[in-house]
Amino acid sequence: MRTTSGYDRAWYRLVNEETSQTIDYKLIKDVNLPDSPLSAPPEEGGDEPSSGQSKSYFTYVAGRIFFDYNGSGRWVYERFNHCFSSDKFEKDGGEIAQSLCEMYQQSEQELITNDKEIK
Repeated sequence: MRTTSGYDRAWYRLVNEETSQTIDYKLIKDVNLPDSPLSAPPEEGGDEPSSGQSKSYFTYVAGRIFFDYNGSGRWVYERFNHCFSSDKFEKDGGEIAQSLCEMYQQSEQELITNDKEIK
């Protein structure tokens, strides 16, 4: 019999607060880790990095919610279900928060551009 760890059962869920309707949910173990879809989950209590190494971490991004002013006039949920590793951003000389902010701004510009093209 296989035992399950807390990681195997961990999940996130997006819920409409007014109706308690589940909008999205996903088991964390089903979100591919960056650059290695078969990577194992982070070890709990694993070896500490040496003094010269920084400890990497993962940031899970479920998606984003935005109001479509020019289209449907409704709230839209765009599912990402993606995992980012801090290693990639540190190698590129950036921070994950800044990179996510830039991606959000780019997607907003794409929405504005698409709206102008439709009109």
